[in-house]
Amino acid sequence: ARSNVSIVHIYFGDESTTARLRTELYGFTDLFANFGGLMGLCLGFSGLSLIEILYFLTIRACCRRRMLGQEQNRLQQQVMMENGNVSEGSHFQH
Repeated sequence: ARSNVSIVHIYFGDESTTARLRTELYGFTDLFANFGGLMGLCLGFSGLSLIEILYFLTIRACCRRRMLGQEQNRLQQQVMMENGNVSEGSHFQH
């Protein structure tokens, strides 16, 4: 039976080697920062603007819910007073 065998001899002229270290040229943080900068430049928009919009919408919704609850309590008190269902010692929730 025939076997396919190859022998390769490699010789170097000198025994010194040069160590090289590869590092990334463009990291994730650089990419993220540049992408945000381009969005700010082209769209006039930034991450901080998004946070401000979300903050404004949540605060506005909470305030509106609170005001509607207070208005509903006031109307209930008014109806109870008109119907004469209020005693001297009763207190209303504000």
